Amino acid sequence: MINVINGTVVLDEQLQANSTHFRKIVTHVVIVGTPVTGSADSVFHFRLSFVLVDGTAIRLDPRPAYNSLALPMRAYIKIEYKAYAWSRTAGTDAFITPVRGQPTCYQICKNLFETYKINQYEFDQYGRGCRHWCGTVVQCLAACAYLQDTAVDRTFVNWEISQYQKFGGRFPMPRIQGTFYQV
Repeated sequence: MINVINGTVVLDEQLQANSTHFRKIVTHVVIVGTPVTGSADSVFHFRLSFVLVDGTAIRLDPRPAYNSLALPMRAYIKIEYKAYAWSRTAGTDAFITPVRGQPTCYQICKNLFETYKINQYEFDQYGRGCRHWCGTVVQCLAACAYLQDTAVDRTFVNWEISQYQKFGGRFPMPRIQGTFYQV
């Protein structure tokens, strides 16, 4: 099971009660942006999902924690079990990339949190940077050879450009970036 790390990673109740979902094979990685508010002119919040072999998913939802005076925009990553692959709400088109081999969600998450320290992220002063976090996680997955697409960095940027063309200022380009830090 994935441990809570310095209060920055939290498992939802379903995963706390049943960690066997982490042992399932991951088939795809999906990133989707959903509107921050219900209005048509809002920006998007991005989350990354590991689609599991049974059509369910484990979703990583990065948000500012707002719980530290020293690092108020430090990432808080909620890991959630979803009974569906990804949400098809009125948001962005999904960025979908297939996984190579048959890694389990646990193997992937363990590598991401222990090797790449993806929880050590600080959003910008306005709490923005979730898309950058997701893009960086995709780069880490590519570096570990978990993805079939060997040019996934370019594929992700092309997806961003297509979404910018579709949504304009609601999909800021260049990408708003937070910063990864060391502890």
